Amino acid sequence: MLDVLDRALALQRAPLFAALSPDELLSLAELCTDVELEAGERLFGEGEPGDSLYVVVSGTVVVEQGGKR
Repeated sequence: MLDVLDRALALQRAPLFAALSPDELLSLAELCTDVELEAGERLFGEGEPGDSLYVVVSGTVVVEQGGKR
């Protein structure tokens, strides 16, 4: 699990959040929670309602639509 500073640094590397100030990044990072998955484990499925934004800190994600990558 990441601490708040590590989360803020991870957010800063994402283009969406790169323009935020350090204080803004820390405030946002305090609202974040970590999700750790095993290889092959599904994060969410096609058609499920979205209620989150995910920033991949390490590893890779496969996105499929209609069974195609």
